[in-house]
Amino acid sequence: PAGRFLIAGETAYDAVTKLTWQRSAPPPTFTYSAADAYCASIAGGFRLPTVKELFSIIDFRQTTGAVDPVVFTSPPSGYHYWTTTSSENGKFVLSIGSGVTGGSLPLESMGGAFCVK
Repeated sequence: PAGRFLIAGETAYDAVTKLTWQRSAPPPTFTYSAADAYCASIAGGFRLPTVKELFSIIDFRQTTGAVDPVVFTSPPSGYHYWTTTSSENGKFVLSIGSGVTGGSLPLESMGGAFCVK
């Protein structure tokens, strides 16, 4: 929705959730621990989101991809992105391409990192 996200360079502030998101995600080639370390390495206190937080940026009005392409520049679609939400077998993941929870992945699987603070 118009006015929901305030864009400032490489970040987008969500006025609804009060979270600040990384606008562009790197290629999804991280194990869970590597994704966690990647987010922690970004200046300003970034971290991996919970599944609820990541789901909050899904824009169901989009016909291709699941996030607003003006706000979030080139998130690779068709891949699963890590969350900190635990499951019986690992961590829950979300597909940015479709906006659906992809179930869970074992921690050594490959996924993406969409960082938030």
